[in-house]
Amino acid sequence: MNDPQGEALADACAFFEISDPSKSDLSASDLIRLHSALPAIRKNWMTLPGRTLLSGFAIGISGDGDVDRYEELLEYAPIDLAFRDFIESLWAPSKIDPLIKQSKEQRGTREGEEQERLEAQRQKEQEERRERERREARQSEEQERRDRGRQLVGEFMETYGGFDELTPREKIIFGDEEAFLRELKSLPRLDPDIDVGEMRQTLSRYINFLEPRWISDRLNEAGRPRQLRKHDRAKELNPAKVEVLRAYDPFEGDKAGIFIYGETGAGKTRAVFQMAESYLARYLARDWVDLEWDAEPIFMTTGEDLSKFVSGSQSIPDAAKLVIVDDLQNFKPKPSEVVPFQSFIKRLLDDRPDDRFYLFTSQVKLPQLCNGVGRRVGWNNKGEFKVEVAAISRRLRDNLLPVEMEETPA
Repeated sequence: MNDPQGEALADACAFFEISDPSKSDLSASDLIRLHSALPAIRKNWMTLPGRTLLSGFAIGISGDGDVDRYEELLEYAPIDLAFRDFIESLWAPSKIDPLIKQSKEQRGTREGEEQERLEAQRQKEQEERRERERREARQSEEQERRDRGRQLVGEFMETYGGFDELTPREKIIFGDEEAFLRELKSLPRLDPDIDVGEMRQTLSRYINFLEPRWISDRLNEAGRPRQLRKHDRAKELNPAKVEVLRAYDPFEGDKAGIFIYGETGAGKTRAVFQMAESYLARYLARDWVDLEWDAEPIFMTTGEDLSKFVSGSQSIPDAAKLVIVDDLQNFKPKPSEVVPFQSFIKRLLDDRPDDRFYLFTSQVKLPQLCNGVGRRVGWNNKGEFKVEVAAISRRLRDNLLPVEMEETPA
C-alpha cells in the first residue's frame, strides 16, 4: 500500500471511529474508496455519527452496494431527508437510484427557479438603473431650466428695471418687490428658449390671470359671506337692476355712493359684492397709485356693528377705497347715540376722501329708515331728535344714489 492510500485509509478510519481496519466490517479497499465520499459527508451529513454511517455502508456494500453510487447519493440526497430514511437507503442499494433521480429533478427545479429569480432581479436592477438615469436626466434638465430661469430673471430685471418699472396696476397685483420676484422666478410655462421681450408678454398674460384671484381675495378679506363666494350669480337677481349697478362708474358718478334697498332675499348683499368686484376691476384698470400695498381696498361692516364706529371705539381705515355698510336698518341708535350718529354721518360724507365710495344696503327706503316703521326700524320712534334725524336723512339723500332691488320671480 503506497503512502496516499495509507493516508486515505487512516483518514477514513479516524472518521468512522475504526481503531483496527482488519477488524472492520468493510475491507481496507472499501474504506479507501469511501474516503473520496468524506467531503460530501462532512458537508451534508456531519451530524450523523461515523459509526452509524459505517454500519449503513457495511450492510449496503455487503448487499452489492456500489461505493461510487454512495458517493453520488451523499452529494444529491435531499438535505431535509430524515436520517432514518437516509440510513435505510444505505441499507437498500435499490433505493439509491430513485432517490438520486428525484433529488436531481428537484434540484433542477430549484436551480431553474433560482435562475428565474436571478433573471428577474437582474431585470429589476436594470429598470431601476434606467429609472435612476431618467430621474437624473430630468433633474439635470430641471436644474438647467432653473439656471436659465435665473438668467432670464436677471436679464429681465436689467432690461426693464424690475419692480420699479411695472405699471401701478401690476404693482397692486403683486403687492411688493419680494412677491414680484417670487412670482417671476416661478412664472408658468417659462420656456428656457424664450427671450426677454417674450418674457414681458408672458408676464402680462400672467398678470391678467392673477387679477381675478386678487379681486376675489380682496372681497373675501372684506367679509364676503361664504355663500356668495361663487364668481357670478347675477342670474338670481333682477337683471335690470344688476346691470345698473355694474354699469355705474363711481369714478365718473357725482354721488358719494349708492343706497340699495329691497326686501329680504332680493339680493342686495350679493349685488353689493358684484358691484365691489366691478369696482376693483375698474380700480386696477385706472392704474390707481395711491393704494398702500399692505392696505385693504375694501372695508365692510354691518348695521349691528355700526355703534362701534359711531362711538369712536373703532374707525374705518384711511386706505379703504370702497366702504360697505350692509343692513343699515339693523342699527337702532339709543337716544344717547342719535347726536353722535349725526356727527358720524357728517364726517363720513362731508370729509370723504376723493377716491372713496360708499355702498349702503337696507330693507326699507330711506324715508322709512329715518322716520321709523313701527318699532322694527327707524331712528326717530320717540320723536325726540327730529332735527338730528332730518339732518342725517338729508345728507344720505343728497350724497347717495337710491337703487331698489326687486326680488326676481321664481
